[in-house]
Amino acid sequence: MSIRLQNNFKKRFGNNPIKITYLDKPLSPSERRFQNDKIFETVKAVLTGTLKREPTEKEPFGLEDISKNLPLEKGAS
Repeated sequence: MSIRLQNNFKKRFGNNPIKITYLDKPLSPSERRFQNDKIFETVKAVLTGTLKREPTEKEPFGLEDISKNLPLEKGAS
């Protein structure tokens, strides 16, 4: 990372190290389903905020290009 990126990272997150924890055992099917549903809800919420509307059925799965459907920013012509 460049010095500028490192400084920006430190400004945002401080000097706390990022710790990644892996599961000791695989998730059960019901736990995996719950986790996948929560991830999907989060992606859908981010898309809703970005698009300023509910995403179509294909957009959260990447089957439809959202860059063509982004709303124009204020002041842009």
